[in-house]
Amino acid sequence: MHGASSSDSLRGSAAAEHASGVGFKPRAALGSLVPDLPIVTLETTAGDLVVELDPAAAPLTVENFLFYVKSGYYAGVVWHRVVPRFCAQTGGYTLDGKRKAPARPPLRFERSPLKHLDGALGMARAQEYNSATSEFYLTDGPQRDLDNEYCVFGRLLAGRDVLQRILKSPTKANDWPEEPPIVLRAYEGKPDPANPAPAYKPPAKIAPPAGADEVRAAARKLRGKAALLRARKPLIAVADVEAAIAQADKTGKREDLERAERLFAEKEKK
Repeated sequence: MHGASSSDSLRGSAAAEHASGVGFKPRAALGSLVPDLPIVTLETTAGDLVVELDPAAAPLTVENFLFYVKSGYYAGVVWHRVVPRFCAQTGGYTLDGKRKAPARPPLRFERSPLKHLDGALGMARAQEYNSATSEFYLTDGPQRDLDNEYCVFGRLLAGRDVLQRILKSPTKANDWPEEPPIVLRAYEGKPDPANPAPAYKPPAKIAPPAGADEVRAAARKLRGKAALLRARKPLIAVADVEAAIAQADKTGKREDLERAERLFAEKEKK
């Protein structure tokens, strides 16, 4: 968003929903006049989430979401923003932190009559109202400050325990989980136990080059020498030396350190 559970539905009785704003009406009370609402399953590394969509409340947003679901776009995206007691957000980033290119132009903003109750499914966007593409969120508790500012187009139908597992993920900067839960696949319909998603295999970690620790230690010492050189000879530009040192410290490669040492030696002779 500009910058969000065991099976159960949104908290609160029908009376509470009526008092707080528009919510989902129990289908049993509507009889056969209303067709079944679309259901989408999100199979994740934390478990399955099942969401129910409301085309009557936000037809463009529901159509857009189903387009991304049916195209297979969501397979491999991560829950990249996790804020307990607020929301969990996904739909736009891969495990390497790269933004996935949207598959269609931004969506026209719809002011849905649905409210941000606990477990609301909403469309994320940037500052511009008409900027939503593929990202969406599930709320953790009511978020009434978001009403009319972000479009609610469905609700969490099942998997509240899964949502809580996602929300409990330890995070680092910008609410990005240290080990982001991954959407393995998304499809229209209920979970299919007979055809589960393949077990997730994390990418193989690349071993650091031999002697990386020694290279990094030497790079840090060289950084200190470069700082002294800058102080002694303020007219000499050492930005290229510092950049080379930073590269050696990052990669741990001997050849990067040797390049930084050569550049430093050249500057020191001047």
